[in-house]
Amino acid sequence: MEIVAIIMHLVNGSVVEASVSATVPGLVCNEVVKKYVVLDTKKSEMRYKGEPVFLYYCKDKKGKLVP
Repeated sequence: MEIVAIIMHLVNGSVVEASVSATVPGLVCNEVVKKYVVLDTKKSEMRYKGEPVFLYYCKDKKGKLVP
C-alpha cells in the first residue's frame, strides 16, 4: 500500500500533515513516521520539530487509513 500523507496531532493542539512520495511501495506507517520525527527514548516520546506528538496516522491516495 502506498502512503501519501502522515497526519500528526501534537500535544500543543496543532495538526501537521507531511506528504510522502506515492512511489514508495511497501512501507508501513511506523517506518515512514520515523523519518519525520525524533524518538526520545529517555522521555519515551516522539517529537516533530521540537513538539511532542500525541498521535499519528497515515492515509493512502484514496484517503483510507494505512496500517
